[in-house]
Amino acid sequence: MDTKECKACGEIKYLTEYYKHPAAKDERAPICKECAKAYSNERARKLNKLPKKLRVTRFWEYNINPISGFVIDKHREAMYLESKHLMKQD
Repeated sequence: MDTKECKACGEIKYLTEYYKHPAAKDERAPICKECAKAYSNERARKLNKLPKKLRVTRFWEYNINPISGFVIDKHREAMYLESKHLMKQD
């Protein structure tokens, strides 16, 4: 079986320990399933610490264009910047 080095933990693992990613050369994600789950859990933990009105997981909830990053509404821009600041504190 083929192996690959995880970009997060640096361990060499079998390809079966990576999620499928059709756009990649080897059709596997760059990080292993274990690291991907840890990242997801950590992100969820940080989001749950935020006040409920700031828990936004989608760009369009703040009227932010995900490609350009421009904010359409100035009130939402302040909330977005505040939530980014709170998430970086951990």
